[in-house]
Amino acid sequence: MRNSGQVITIDFFVAVTAITILIAFVVLSWNQAVEEFRSREMRTEMTVSTINLADSLVKSQGDPSSWENISEINNINSLGLVVEDHILDSSKLIAFVGLGESNLKKILGIQNYNFYFKVSDGKKTVNLADIKLENGSYPNSSASAVINSQRIALLKNTPVYLDFVLWR
Repeated sequence: MRNSGQVITIDFFVAVTAITILIAFVVLSWNQAVEEFRSREMRTEMTVSTINLADSLVKSQGDPSSWENISEINNINSLGLVVEDHILDSSKLIAFVGLGESNLKKILGIQNYNFYFKVSDGKKTVNLADIKLENGSYPNSSASAVINSQRIALLKNTPVYLDFVLWR
């Protein structure tokens, strides 16, 4: 009788171990699936934000439309860089670059991300009044997600590229 009791105990131990391993596998798989979903969701959110911001910069004058003349950034509702659709305003570009990275992140609503903005002729960054038309920080090698949105516009009747990059 003693031997059969020991067999039941060993069988029970094997069954509990197998169930524990199975539960651990399910939990680990679930956590990995949730992490992948969150990562995809974050990238989708970043992509939508990048596209919307790039479009807004080349299609809108901003709100108010003369935001570049306002000294208090809390009075700026949105930023736009054009006189009219895809025709850039030099004074707005200079003001945009002059706002600084932290102010731009606040106004654009992208405090959770890093960004990089550049206006180029396709080869090099454009200068206006000896001011290089770029702002933000370029993505570094440790960035987990980088989303770039490029638009073409006219600056002084010359085609230029606006690159707006969100990264994390």
